[in-house]
Amino acid sequence: MAKGFEQLYGLDYIDSYASVIKQIAWKLIFALAITNNWQIYKIDMISAFTQGNIDINHLYLCLPEGVSNIDPSEYLLKLNKALYGLKQSARIWYFTLYNVLIHLNFVAIKSENCVFINRVLNIIICVYVDDLAIIGPNKDTINSLINDLSKYFKLKNLGLIKDYLGIEVDLNLEKGYVKLNQAKYINRVLEKFNMLDSKPIATPMDAKIAYKLVPNPNKASLDTIKWFQALIGSLLYLTLATRLDIAYSVIKLSRFASNPSEIHISAGKRILRYLKGTINYGIIYYRTLNNSPINYYISGYTDADYAGDLNTAKSTTGYIFFYANGPISWKSKLQTIIAQSTTEAEYIAINTATKEAIYIKSILDELGYYKQDKFPIYSDNNGALLLAKNPVFHERTKHISVKYHYIRDLIEKGIIDLIYINTLEQKADGLTKALERVKYKTFLDYIGFL
Repeated sequence: MAKGFEQLYGLDYIDSYASVIKQIAWKLIFALAITNNWQIYKIDMISAFTQGNIDINHLYLCLPEGVSNIDPSEYLLKLNKALYGLKQSARIWYFTLYNVLIHLNFVAIKSENCVFINRVLNIIICVYVDDLAIIGPNKDTINSLINDLSKYFKLKNLGLIKDYLGIEVDLNLEKGYVKLNQAKYINRVLEKFNMLDSKPIATPMDAKIAYKLVPNPNKASLDTIKWFQALIGSLLYLTLATRLDIAYSVIKLSRFASNPSEIHISAGKRILRYLKGTINYGIIYYRTLNNSPINYYISGYTDADYAGDLNTAKSTTGYIFFYANGPISWKSKLQTIIAQSTTEAEYIAINTATKEAIYIKSILDELGYYKQDKFPIYSDNNGALLLAKNPVFHERTKHISVKYHYIRDLIEKGIIDLIYINTLEQKADGLTKALERVKYKTFLDYIGFL
């Protein structure tokens, strides 16, 4: 292990980079796999960072402790291979792997350089540093590729995927579904925060309390701050990976991580109680009809809670995208500016969702599986839809930044299709506000958790 913290930029390293595939990208590809009845295999590269040549020819190490037959004042070790601990090791590994995959006729797609595709073999590879998920229709072809990779790298073939990035993967090609959940991780979190014996509850946040959460007027103790930040960190990983049902609650509480009060701590524990009762909830992607276009249909829903944050008067954006009958991308985020109307708040939310839609479309386009004329995005605000399609409210909307009118260009080009939907059918509602029990159950049904 090298002491990378002693490296100097420009002298001991130039660039640092880690090949970390985005959550949405691998979920989208896993969903694509189930719609096409493809196999998903996993391999683990052994000591990956030591399998690449060093990119600087003058990098030296001091002799390690315990070496007695060499005078450390007279000799240094010159590095030929990368080592764990160096700032550039992850980058060196990525380009080492990249060059091998290019040699094996793979190409990295432009929209996500951790996704490689070989169109001849019809194989897709998702790269997360040294964990590779290999997706394709034929297991013999996949195993042949793994054998080819083993000629270049030390690796372990883990067979059909059972987990990925700490997420449990239940792949059932016969029944046509793949389920992602984090039951084991949730159990560890509950144990860590002494909530294993807590009483389950039906919703992650009390709708009446959510609007009353304000900054702590007093100073919390250092131990309390550390405890609360550890809790938020643990919950954020769940939120990003599989548990979009707690996204709003966690994001809401994260705003108070620097100085939590007893109310914030109680709200955090409520989320743990909710997780205790829903530990097996997870995302499910499944096929409906063989070779039906509906299997490849992708859509998005966007919503905003106008001035929902009483402390800042800012609105909350929420969006969710579905593919293969399950959610592949979602977000709950406080808007960066203060919207002056519900129309403006919803318009900003539509703009945010549109940028994600373009990214999703780019991935599917490059893989060759975008099979619809327009990308539908549903909103329950007519004012925002009219503003996007036709600038009719000039006097009341001229203050809106030009960057938010990006959506108009996409509509004119026929890329995005904005569609009105009744508020009762808004699937992103649970990402913008805390819902009471009946509405929350509807939200869970919409995202496929019930």
